Amino acid sequence: MKLKYIHKKIRWEIFENNSKLFRFITLLTFFIAIIIEMYDSSNHPNPTFVLIMIASGISLFKIYQHLFVSFATVAVNTYFSPFFQRGPFNGSRHDFIHYLMYFFPNWISYFLIGYIITYLIKVHSKHNKDTVDFIKTLARTIESRDFYTASHSKNVAKYARIIAEGLKYSKADCETVYVGALLHDIGKIGISDSILNKPIKLSKEEYKLIQQHPIIGYDILKLVQNFNENKILDMILCHHERYDGLGYPKGLIGDEIPQCAAIIAVADAFDAMTSNRVYRKSLDPNYAINELSKNSGTQFNPLVTSVFIKYILENPTDFQHNDDLILLNLI
Repeated sequence: MKLKYIHKKIRWEIFENNSKLFRFITLLTFFIAIIIEMYDSSNHPNPTFVLIMIASGISLFKIYQHLFVSFATVAVNTYFSPFFQRGPFNGSRHDFIHYLMYFFPNWISYFLIGYIITYLIKVHSKHNKDTVDFIKTLARTIESRDFYTASHSKNVAKYARIIAEGLKYSKADCETVYVGALLHDIGKIGISDSILNKPIKLSKEEYKLIQQHPIIGYDILKLVQNFNENKILDMILCHHERYDGLGYPKGLIGDEIPQCAAIIAVADAFDAMTSNRVYRKSLDPNYAINELSKNSGTQFNPLVTSVFIKYILENPTDFQHNDDLILLNLI
């Protein structure tokens, strides 16, 4: 099931990034409308004028620009309106009142169409920027707490996006998986430093506390509506679930585990094995690859695992550490 993502179906930033292009489209549409009116003035109300205001809206014009564009648009429309087809404008009070009754309501309508579209786009863009800033703040919070956790989250996010791309997720869904991976260990801010940085094996009680970090992370962010809608909360809560049902915190099994969380589980395990930890040095990447393969179908989702291993085999230089990666033949 495809993820719902922060930007929904519209990438609002595209309007800001391409405002000059949309302004050119606005002007082009305006001249096309003039030509249409010159040769087919019977087509009223002409939908081309509505397109002009939509184009001016997505061009993110300022308020005075909207006033000017809407005035010019209505002026052209009024000139070719059915009112003037009745006969020449003789300057009478009756004709002037009709002119005003036609002109000003249309001007207000066209202005509001363009301005409201601009306003909505800016509101959505600001919301998206605020969300990105919030995510960056959370990521910095993790980094300030534990340098390993910060670099680990960045690596897991990178690997998770690779897997999502391999599974043919949309670009927006891949970005959402990347964000979920950045935040997957946010719950560790609720775990004691003495446990997180303990250089020897954890006791059973300490390990139970560590197992609470997905729930802690979920509880921290559960009120963020977008994180619930786009399954980021699922990634945080379920990234330690196992395909065979022996994971935590819920003991989900097989396809009960959201695929986005299964992606992070694989990326998380690979980076954990190939990075230096408090209690051991990094393991050989070949060992990590074979561990993923060996545990496919038990600990890890088979499809997700196969996609990641396939990428590693085809792009070995992306996973080189200090020594060259000698890839093993996997059966």
